[in-house]
Amino acid sequence: MNFLPKIKFSFFKRTKGKERVIFRESLNEKLERVQKESGWFLINKEKKEEKGPFNFIDDICNDTIRAQGKDKNKLWFYFDKEGNQIGKEKFEEARRFTKDGIARVKKNGKWSFLTREGTYLTEEKFDYAWKFSEGMAAVKMEGKYYYIDKSGKLIGDGFDDIREFHQGKGYVKKQGKWYVIDKEGNLKEE
Repeated sequence: MNFLPKIKFSFFKRTKGKERVIFRESLNEKLERVQKESGWFLINKEKKEEKGPFNFIDDICNDTIRAQGKDKNKLWFYFDKEGNQIGKEKFEEARRFTKDGIARVKKNGKWSFLTREGTYLTEEKFDYAWKFSEGMAAVKMEGKYYYIDKSGKLIGDGFDDIREFHQGKGYVKKQGKWYVIDKEGNLKEE
């Protein structure tokens, strides 16, 4: 049994005037990512368009693709499954979009959340942000932990520690004790 994913690799010899292809992978019916000697490229097979070079192009995840620029700052940005850039923003760090359609992004040293449409769920204000799970995400701000829902509303009044939501509940630590918290912010002692 072969447990390795089926990846289409292509290796070519250098021909006059053409750059050698190191890696090639089809992302969907329309797009493929190609690594050449000068960097990574996103190729629209239908339109025969090539975008790049990039420092890196991630595989497709939840209908989006992350790419890291080749400029000196190596900022990240996103493409949709058609190969169109999502928004105009570029980020110091950019995580994959979740099934909820929300990605964690870092700009100017602070974390925020971005929708697949390219709009911010919140302003950049968090010291750190975890991924959305069951419609809630844990965030850290000014040394305290909170949850945030998909509308951007902060849940809780600041906790000492926090865990991701799982099976409809979250776990928070306050004044040395662990509590179960629901999506409305109601606490029950664990």
